[in-house]
Amino acid sequence: MLPEPALTLTIPSVHDGLPLDCRIYHPASLRAISRAPPWKKHAAVLAHPYAPLGGSYDDPVVEIVGAKILEQGYLLATFNFRGAGHSAGKTSWTSKAERYDFQSLIAFLAYYIHHLEPFKNAIEGAVEEDERPTSAALDEVMDEKSIDQPERSNVLLIGGYSYGSLITAQLPPLETILEPFASPPSGSNEAQIRLRAASLAEQQNTLIRLTRQALREISSKGRSAERGVRVGGSEGYTSPRRSVDGRRSISRELDEKLHELLAKARSNLAEKRPLRHQKSVSAGTLPNVPEEHDKGNGGGGDDDDDDDDDGNGPLAVKKQRKPGPAEGRLPRLEDFAPPQPAYLLMSPIPGLASHLVTMKLLPNALSRARRPEEDPAEAKLVLNPTLAVYGDGDMFVLPYKAREWVARLSGAEESKFQGVEVSTAGHFWAEEGVLEKLLQLVEDFVHGLALNEEDVADGALEVEESMDQD
Repeated sequence: MLPEPALTLTIPSVHDGLPLDCRIYHPASLRAISRAPPWKKHAAVLAHPYAPLGGSYDDPVVEIVGAKILEQGYLLATFNFRGAGHSAGKTSWTSKAERYDFQSLIAFLAYYIHHLEPFKNAIEGAVEEDERPTSAALDEVMDEKSIDQPERSNVLLIGGYSYGSLITAQLPPLETILEPFASPPSGSNEAQIRLRAASLAEQQNTLIRLTRQALREISSKGRSAERGVRVGGSEGYTSPRRSVDGRRSISRELDEKLHELLAKARSNLAEKRPLRHQKSVSAGTLPNVPEEHDKGNGGGGDDDDDDDDDGNGPLAVKKQRKPGPAEGRLPRLEDFAPPQPAYLLMSPIPGLASHLVTMKLLPNALSRARRPEEDPAEAKLVLNPTLAVYGDGDMFVLPYKAREWVARLSGAEESKFQGVEVSTAGHFWAEEGVLEKLLQLVEDFVHGLALNEEDVADGALEVEESMDQD
């Protein structure tokens, strides 16, 4: 299962500003004590099942699969759709509002990982302290610097389970999602999300950096004591009791140092303004995030149960209200590079079943299936690495319908979509041995995404080979 989150927060939905529960989990490479490989800025976000049936970010499948992704070195985000958990509002009939909920967290995560650079100035700091640092020191600094400067575009895995996979499949392409956030009106929900991502990332940068510095200071003192030479007496004998006491002393000193850092961080943040949607932030994080005052409703929109589209179709990103003469915009970040998207669909609900869930039966559900390239939502699944995993015993989807859907998407020209049917698996992955197969497929897929760019396409081969072996 998942560990305690590094951050527990709320963000406003760009649909109407409703606050949404969110959790951020940092990989082992960003923890205070870690021997894990440097973080390559890969991240993932998972959406949960249908809220009226009890779905939330505490769903067991979401937690178990999320923990597997976290083990692979990805930063992970989960959230509650409107009406789930402590998120405000209620579930809509059309899933339109939920698409905007999901887009809100995707954009937050894209900017959060952009700003999360705890060791950005490591080289400069090392040179300032010592004009000729040792080789070992430089190696250590370079390892940390590589966390913030990936060799290639970082991966953002967008996924969901059950209803969450339905919403994932309906999302517009990533570039369409991020465009309204590039330079939003300063009082809009999009601007609040960007500012919050930058503030929380900077707070985490400071906390991670200070914590590791404290650990190194303690470790350095411990090594110095070990290297000391005692003059006189029995140099070859060390009292076991003294050795234990020494370790206890270092442990107490470390504990005191960490508490001092956390107290300092909290006192500094106490002077900042509270967020309008701010919830609690877990211990070791910084509770208040500065943001600009609202000058309009910006990302505000339709009522939750509004079944009408806004003119651009169900997949279009909501148009932004034109800013007034007194309202500014956030500047574009020149160094912001959108991550490379990939998609994970667990127990997807294609075809007629998806229209039943969203109460939209006619005319789309009974019309001829369009080619993937005619639908931007489906095209993104073909153009980017995508894994869909479903069981032949899924009570919500007829097996032949799922196979037709998979064949249509995987058969498109230069398709990167792959679908895997797991024998005897139901919708909830409760049958004997099927959850292990799901986890192995996910592990192989995310591992393949993290390889060098030219090897990403080979991730499909790893998944297929793992299934052949089973």
